Amino acid sequence: MIFITAMISICLALSLSASAESADVSHAAEDIAAAVDKCQTEVDLTKYRLSPDELAAAMREVLYTCPELFYLAETWQYYSDSASCVTRVLLEYRYPVKDIPAKRTEYAALLSDFIAKCGIDESSSDFECVLAAHDTMITLYSYDSDLITDTAYGMLTNGKGVCEAYSLLFLEVMRYCEIESFIALNIPEKHCWNMVKLGGKWYHLDLTWDDPATTARGVVNHNYFLINDGELAALNADGGGHASWTPAVKATGSAYGFEALRSHSYPFCLVDGKWYSIDREKAAICVYDVSDFSAKAIYTIKDKWYVLGKEESYWKGCLSGFGAFDGRLYFNTPTKLVTINTKGKDKKTLTPSLDGENIYDMEIVGDTLIYYVATSPNEEKRAVRVRLYPESEETTVPETTVPETTVPETTVPETTVPETTVPETTVPETTVLETTVLETTVLETTVPESTPDSTKAPAGTTGRTGGEAFGCKMSVCVTLIPALVALGACLIKRKE
Repeated sequence: MIFITAMISICLALSLSASAESADVSHAAEDIAAAVDKCQTEVDLTKYRLSPDELAAAMREVLYTCPELFYLAETWQYYSDSASCVTRVLLEYRYPVKDIPAKRTEYAALLSDFIAKCGIDESSSDFECVLAAHDTMITLYSYDSDLITDTAYGMLTNGKGVCEAYSLLFLEVMRYCEIESFIALNIPEKHCWNMVKLGGKWYHLDLTWDDPATTARGVVNHNYFLINDGELAALNADGGGHASWTPAVKATGSAYGFEALRSHSYPFCLVDGKWYSIDREKAAICVYDVSDFSAKAIYTIKDKWYVLGKEESYWKGCLSGFGAFDGRLYFNTPTKLVTINTKGKDKKTLTPSLDGENIYDMEIVGDTLIYYVATSPNEEKRAVRVRLYPESEETTVPETTVPETTVPETTVPETTVPETTVPETTVPETTVLETTVLETTVLETTVPESTPDSTKAPAGTTGRTGGEAFGCKMSVCVTLIPALVALGACLIKRKE
């Protein structure tokens, strides 16, 4: 017998695409998965007469259809006979076998917690399950620019991952929701994403590309959310990681191509069975009808972000972030953090010490509200964290507003160009700012570059907060409340 060592990269290993594997390959994959479930180190595959390539296909099937077997390594060894048919495969694991049971228990608990944060319940439609999983994942997790984390377990424990991690975790949630889904792999461009079946039609869904590659705060894109083959091809006219692959199915669905959804770049939060988000163009917190994504404003943000030191002018647009926690909605004004109920009432505010700065954007990550302060939206911002507590644990936090660490970020919304505007009380002929044209004002891209995730990280990719976390406790005019509410919001992320 000949002893051979085989290795594949996880990015290349995933392949549930068009080529239909033989029955023997599928049966071999079942045997391998059963062995992995028992943490066995060797599997006899003699009866299947597999070639080395067919063995690789069977291993791919296990690695990318069984997220719960995250502890299986992407390397293996095998024996073959004189006819080059595989007789035995020697399995390898990412962790010591004695540690795997505890990690499996941890994984199950973390997965259950993530699903709870999605707000999915028996009343949720299939579409709502998909939207909640998409927006919540992008809100809570970020792209791993170190290209290390490639499993659903790693995403849940490290808070970041590459395209495989996004795809595998999403696959787990779809299984929980009993929605048909699989992972598509583009081997030549080293990228993978999900395909989902809704209403009898297949759709593409790419969480990695909907997770901004820029340092934009509070952004969840929906450009790659439930799109068909034609829409995917149009998005990838200049490349993007989806072109050079052979599809296993045709994605022909068109039920979710709402412009109001495609153009929305903020999280949708599921609270008490209804969907909420911010419409920054209208400067309003809205409730959305997801059957057509029509919006009804429940609260209008009337504040203007005046240019510090030049109060006759203000920055164009609404520079507020948005999130939900413990059944309430959160946003910011230039100087306050605000929470309202889902009727747009019961307004409560927190006024932090800003030291000559304004608040430009905020997000909610887990049980933490993070707001970003600077003297201008075009400058590096420091992140200040406020711990949120469930209403049942209402607590007044002592005042102190000096963070232990600052997180430099160049976060500039597209609408942060100073406007040549005149306050209502004055009518000067012109109020043009000398800084009306700032090179860093416009995000050059919210659509990630076509960068293979197994070779290098995309330019501009960073972690969500970009630095060491720090706590900032302050007195609350009223308690800022969060807990375990259905979100699908709170965000920020990068792309691959």
